[in-house]
Amino acid sequence: MKAFYGGIEYYLQKRIEEKVDRSEDSNENKTNRKDQKRIEAELRQKRYNQTKDTRKELELRESEIEKLEEQKTSLNMSYRIGKFLATLYWQKKKILNTKKQK
Repeated sequence: MKAFYGGIEYYLQKRIEEKVDRSEDSNENKTNRKDQKRIEAELRQKRYNQTKDTRKELELRESEIEKLEEQKTSLNMSYRIGKFLATLYWQKKKILNTKKQK
């Protein structure tokens, strides 16, 4: 609570002045808030535009990595199948050689 020294007219005048000051502060805060939101939006937009090319490049590289990983898996499978078939071939040849020797 605030003390007002003077008569009732002085008190009423000060109350009116305080209300005007508060409403001006409120209007100023609303304007500042709008400006602040606008500035924040501009900064977000600027950051987005600056990183847009990088994000596109990253997506492209990630898709290339996925394709290469699929190729790697396919090649590994082919290698294993080839190794398995080679092992079968040599085992078969070994068996045939031991039968010929008997």
